[in-house]
Amino acid sequence: MAHIHEQLSNEQNQTVQTMAQSLRQEGREEVQKSVALNMLKKNMSISLIADVTGLSITEVKALQKEKP
Repeated sequence: MAHIHEQLSNEQNQTVQTMAQSLRQEGREEVQKSVALNMLKKNMSISLIADVTGLSITEVKALQKEKP
């Protein structure tokens, strides 16, 4: 991996880092939503779910409408 890093220009390296950061963020958001859905299935309160997951109450309510 370090060898590839040395072959990239600064601009390319920055682009790769930005993409990796974006993917990590997307992964975190998916985990938050998954945890929230599991908590909703257990009939936990929306405010508790928001506190635990870091999602907003509005986001949790939207997930509640989507849950099977």
